[in-house]
Amino acid sequence: TILLADPRAVRVAHFQRTGKLVWEFAQRGDSAGLLRVPIALAKTQEGYWVADAMNGLMLFDSAAARFVRKLSLPNVAVQDMVALNDTTLLIGGPTEALSQPKPSWLRAIDTRSGIERWSAPSPTLVMPKNVVNSYSRTRIAMYHERIVASNSVIDTLFLLDAKSGLLLKSHFMNLQLHVPSVLRKATSRLRSEQLGELTRVSTVALIDENHFLAEVARGSGQAVRYTPMIGDLRASTPRVISASKDVILGARDGVFITQVIDAIQRNHLDLHWGRPR
Repeated sequence: TILLADPRAVRVAHFQRTGKLVWEFAQRGDSAGLLRVPIALAKTQEGYWVADAMNGLMLFDSAAARFVRKLSLPNVAVQDMVALNDTTLLIGGPTEALSQPKPSWLRAIDTRSGIERWSAPSPTLVMPKNVVNSYSRTRIAMYHERIVASNSVIDTLFLLDAKSGLLLKSHFMNLQLHVPSVLRKATSRLRSEQLGELTRVSTVALIDENHFLAEVARGSGQAVRYTPMIGDLRASTPRVISASKDVILGARDGVFITQVIDAIQRNHLDLHWGRPR
């Protein structure tokens, strides 16, 4: 099934494989139990966990759209989330405490206590601060007992052990990312045409032991264009498999998924399934 967090429509939803809606929550607000910028949805035995960039981590009852509780995460900017198991959430996002000697970008959190079980040190970002703050985002996915992590402005895939957070491998993806010089020097809000050449990683997932699926985003806002690409962990040159599709939701067991949402049929998700050739 598909768990969808839609920050544009400000809602979270759970769809069956057929595309039929199972569960949805879309109440907006700026406090716990409401949504402002939902970025991830995960399901455990306790219910649905929602990661909201503004309102934090929130648990909702599985049988109804009822808020249960909020999990406190001090000094952490939440940019992505997946459930490692029924009692552990993996949070992706930078540590906001500048005084911390070894900032982390991934942390495994106990869902009952909020205690950090382990954390992974952040990769080095050789970018101006304004670029990092505006265009850098951590994305995470799971493949069996491995974590697939990426940063939107780093052309590298990171594989980590899900139990300990230890780095297993880093792989250069050769996606030809590009941050125009005007963005590096910008001191004020940029025009849409200035953002047109911005090229960054949207998401990365493994489709089998040796192949990854990466989605490259170019441009921004309504004009952003996505290009899914497949690459080999044993090599460094990816192959374009489909140009300018919509959003890749995920990849598992050799199947990659793209999606198209019909604005008229709000509660139906049209799924496109395929296998790499």
